[in-house]
Amino acid sequence: MLGGDGRQAVDVLADEIGVVHDNGLVGGALAQQWEEPLYSATSREYVEGRSTGAADINDTVQASGLAAGRVPSYVLVATTGLVLQPVIDELSLNLSVDQLAEQLRVVSPPDTVIIEITATAATPTLARDIANAVSSSLRQVVTEQLEPEPEPVATPTPLPTVDANGTPIPE
Repeated sequence: MLGGDGRQAVDVLADEIGVVHDNGLVGGALAQQWEEPLYSATSREYVEGRSTGAADINDTVQASGLAAGRVPSYVLVATTGLVLQPVIDELSLNLSVDQLAEQLRVVSPPDTVIIEITATAATPTLARDIANAVSSSLRQVVTEQLEPEPEPVATPTPLPTVDANGTPIPE
């Protein structure tokens, strides 16, 4: 048995297998060598505000403010089953919603109406496909379920003004 603080045993073992070590970093380097590499891909969505009327500057400013206020909610929705289950189905992933959510980073850079969706996966192609599919699914959920286009309101056809006899009065 070797004496000392145990460091001698590591030194002897390292000498026997030809490994040079520096304060325990060898173990980390060896472990890192055996880990599968991970790849990331990012997709970005621009959250656009909808103007309710003509292209009036006030409507545009108000719509932009509403969009900015909704971005944090959309970031949270992006990692829910509402968005991720269609991605799992589309890409035939053998993952649960929670497992897929762990592979995602969804953020909005400060003072923007941009949502960045970063996916991490074992291959660059899979990372790209997941990021793009989540982006597409989020867009669909927002436009079709959370913020659907309002149904057009039927405006009544103006009736002509008539006199007591029912004769139209020209305007």
